[in-house]
Amino acid sequence: MPGPATYQVTVIAREPLVRLGVRFLLAGASGQADPRFVADPDALAAPGACGGLDARATVVVLADDVETSALRRLCSGWRTVVLAPTAALALAAIRCGARGVLTAGTSPAELVLALQIAATGGIYLGHEASRLLGPAPRGTPPGGPSRAGGRRAVARLAPREVATLRLIAVGLTHSAAARELGLTEATVSTYIKRIRHKLDAGNKAELTRRAFELGYLHVDARPATPA
Repeated sequence: MPGPATYQVTVIAREPLVRLGVRFLLAGASGQADPRFVADPDALAAPGACGGLDARATVVVLADDVETSALRRLCSGWRTVVLAPTAALALAAIRCGARGVLTAGTSPAELVLALQIAATGGIYLGHEASRLLGPAPRGTPPGGPSRAGGRRAVARLAPREVATLRLIAVGLTHSAAARELGLTEATVSTYIKRIRHKLDAGNKAELTRRAFELGYLHVDARPATPA
């Protein structure tokens, strides 16, 4: 199993006390450089721009409530972990494609785990964040509602596809999920292709987001460290 990914942490936080709290949480991120703090999302240059950070080696921690447009820009350009104080921000973070969603009261160990998973391309939904969001609404059909704008209804997933989806969504690689399920890696890849088609999801972030919205992911599930 490979060691933890090497990455730089950039924290977006305006209030000094919030910065102090995040710095304390990050004290457990052994082997990482000291976090960089900025007061506003606009302080981050576009990835790859002159003077900008390398998006492949940076995880952005958002500790402030921001406009949806700013959140969407962050999540589309950076591997973003959101410390959400409210259910509204937690849900917005999921919809915008955040790699990690936690509450402000998370533990140092959980934040470090979320950062490591985000740095390797996985997605982490914290236990307390999932409780903020609550269970899927009653009466939602197993296949979920149709997409807005007249897009086709989402098809029902088979039990084996649901099991595969849950493992991939919490950060396992295809090979690790295959070992967990007793399948070949090729079979897992085939399942994921089918799932993406059924859920009308173009990438992993959207796949996980759609699965959560439709109730296919248990909101109290504890993610695993990627193999």
